[in-house]
Amino acid sequence: MRAANGRLRWAIATAMALLTTVVLSGSDAWAKDSWGIFNYEISGGTGDTGDFVDQTSFRGIGFEGRWFTSRNMTAGVSFDWNVLHQKTGEAIVVDNVTVSGTQDRTLNAFPMLVTGHFYMGPDNMFFAGLGAGLYYEERRLDIGIFSFDEDQWHLGVAPEVGVSYEIDYDIRALLALRYNYGFETSDKTLQYWTLKVGIAY
Repeated sequence: MRAANGRLRWAIATAMALLTTVVLSGSDAWAKDSWGIFNYEISGGTGDTGDFVDQTSFRGIGFEGRWFTSRNMTAGVSFDWNVLHQKTGEAIVVDNVTVSGTQDRTLNAFPMLVTGHFYMGPDNMFFAGLGAGLYYEERRLDIGIFSFDEDQWHLGVAPEVGVSYEIDYDIRALLALRYNYGFETSDKTLQYWTLKVGIAY
């Protein structure tokens, strides 16, 4: 089971990278009609997700393609991989049984979203957007010699606000804050914020 989940994670990450490469290679002038974006991402759980892992994580990457449909609007796609991890001794309920002891808790989240953004200000400096699509979530709890794995899919939405700064004619720096919300599946929702630091070209 662990090996299969690991292969699935790498398959999703590889597909994200390949699709983004195809998206970016299809445009000759991002400054005029499209952006290709690579993000480093910092995340933190809230709600049900925060009950499982409540520490800030510095393990996340994301890839985006955005195409201008007008001077100040884009449509696009977004693929991310966020890893939340925590080591704790706090008790947790697993299959209606309360488990205590030193635990390693890990959550992998893979948002796969269609996005829309609206831009404003000088040189489209400020933007707000919304993503909608699928989230694949994998939770793992290790305690002593025992491991508990759970994975599921969520339909979800992701509102976002951000700012960009032109470094050069064909390069921009971006800073954005996104809130990820995966609707309830198997009595659990997926909820976490993501701070994205990106380079667009």
